[in-house]
Amino acid sequence: MKYWVEALLGGLLLIGVGYACYVTYWQAPADTAVANAATQVAHRPASKMATRSLTSSNSLPANTSESSSSRASRASLDKWFLLLQEYAEENPDWLARVEAYERSRGRFSDAEYDAYAHYDPPTLEAMLEGGDMLAGQVLAKRAKSAGRQDVARHYWHAAAVLGSERALRAMSSIHFESYQQARHRDDVDIAHQNKLDYFIMQNILARRGDNTPLPEQVVQELDLTLTASEHKLVQERAQNYYQLLLSQRAARGLGEFDPPQDFTPPPLKGWAPLPSSRENNR
Repeated sequence: MKYWVEALLGGLLLIGVGYACYVTYWQAPADTAVANAATQVAHRPASKMATRSLTSSNSLPANTSESSSSRASRASLDKWFLLLQEYAEENPDWLARVEAYERSRGRFSDAEYDAYAHYDPPTLEAMLEGGDMLAGQVLAKRAKSAGRQDVARHYWHAAAVLGSERALRAMSSIHFESYQQARHRDDVDIAHQNKLDYFIMQNILARRGDNTPLPEQVVQELDLTLTASEHKLVQERAQNYYQLLLSQRAARGLGEFDPPQDFTPPPLKGWAPLPSSRENNR
């Protein structure tokens, strides 16, 4: 029981840290002292996580001089942790449901990837053919590590057919990186094709409920915009690719993709754990 409690608290802290980093570095920059403290908490052993109070004043380095905004941020984050902990204790099946949902969308833990490390390619191929999404993603990662991007895309696509959002995002990243590289070497045609392919993957991700746009600054710096004709072309190609995914799912006896689910605990809905810097400066 003690181990389970430690693991639960460790998981809760990591969830909170992940969300804090998301708000800090993606939505709106907050005080960096809080982010640094969250990183320290994330790397503490689970046993220490279980015994240390989430609201302890030791959550920040001793030599950190806190501003009023960072104190407010830390207090908000501590409250967020406590509400999440209380909800998990009152709903013991919540974490299990969240983890099952994450796996169904291709978001596996390092431990799950490690468990497949000893399988050879033919075994993984057979597992993928049998509907094992993780096997396809392991093959894709191995191909990418070997510099075989086309092979990696093949396996990411196979995982996407099985429902993996992680695979769609990986393919989106491949096209994004290829676009940057082509622009750097002034290869206009390759850059243009990868830009379109990137937006096609983003379109599919949005259909699956994962719509996370790039920051406006990045869009402007990389000229990641579409003309009206390009936008129409992306829509058409995205529809064709989505239908391809559905037809290949049907061939496997699978139905439509499951809709996204929101597992945010009711007490935390619509409430970010860290105030944004814009709010702090008001």
